[in-house]
Amino acid sequence: MINTKRLHWIDALRGLAALLVVWHHSSETFVSWFKIPDEGLFLADVAQAVDFGRIGVICFFLISGFVIPYSLNNQRQSSLKVFAIRRFFRLFPAYWFSILVFTLLAFNTPDGYALSTILANLTMLQSFFGETHLQGLYWTLQVELIFYCLCVFLYHLRILHNPRMLFICLAVLFSVFITQKLATTLLGQNLGISQEFQEIPFLLAIMLTGTLYRLMFEKGDYNLKSCALAIVATGMCFGLPLLILMLAALNIDVGQDPVRFGASHCIALLLFLLGGVLLKKVPLTIVWLGTISYSIYLFHPVVFIIVKYTIEALDMPVLFQLPLAVYMLTVLFFTLAVAALVYYFIERPALSLMKKVIILAENRLFLQSLYARSDK
Repeated sequence: MINTKRLHWIDALRGLAALLVVWHHSSETFVSWFKIPDEGLFLADVAQAVDFGRIGVICFFLISGFVIPYSLNNQRQSSLKVFAIRRFFRLFPAYWFSILVFTLLAFNTPDGYALSTILANLTMLQSFFGETHLQGLYWTLQVELIFYCLCVFLYHLRILHNPRMLFICLAVLFSVFITQKLATTLLGQNLGISQEFQEIPFLLAIMLTGTLYRLMFEKGDYNLKSCALAIVATGMCFGLPLLILMLAALNIDVGQDPVRFGASHCIALLLFLLGGVLLKKVPLTIVWLGTISYSIYLFHPVVFIIVKYTIEALDMPVLFQLPLAVYMLTVLFFTLAVAALVYYFIERPALSLMKKVIILAENRLFLQSLYARSDK
């Protein structure tokens, strides 16, 4: 079996993915806000050309597929309940705090947010209520939550760790995505489904690809059947972006931004695979970045806003025309500081509380089991 200790290469990848997202968003944001000197635009141009943000997100999805189903890899009576408790305390405390901070900052803007929008965002499934995301990046967390529900469903059917059944599920999701795209692009049909919802089956298929990679190593060596299925799944989910990229090179555009779509997915897969091969001994600093990566991801847009408010409040013309690297490094420094504070004062206490709740839940189930046996 795989060593259940924390996988440091996974932490390193999480940290790298978070930094790529910060790079993309910070360069994009400050170019739109301030008058950046032309010689500094390279940092924004390279991030836009291959979509660093998308690379980071796809890496996160592959990592979730690799890690999350394994936490349901036992037959204890309390497995589903423990899984739900772990996922809740891992996601929601820091997420709710980010909503609180972002909403408070939004009070300084003319528009603000409706109470219904804020309440819907508290569920992490706001799109299903017809509400917008308070922060654009929240859409990825919604996909994560849907994946958790999918894992629970597959676990309930006893197929979560069956490579063949997982592949069938992946193929169905991929087929749904392709059917939608063919209907909208080739046939010109308006399905009445938002772009965000159309992408969900494809993203879930990518996450299940990560799960198949995990199953390849479950016995400590390569499992031939799982390996073959993982290769085919990779060919499906990442062969499509590669094909789109190749067609774009031949001046045949399929959809919007084909180069960014194709390159970002291929690079994300390459980073994920190289991470598993090369990142054997990871410096503790990089591991730490992975540990706080969730807070980095959640709070870097908050830092953007605070930096902007500060510059505008100082009202010094020179601050509006600095090299882009200065803004990006400033955002990175304060993002790491804020993320560390959130981790140590929000995330870690929540994880400590999580352990206590799990113990109570397992003890209660154990006592219920004893009472049930005594009644027989």
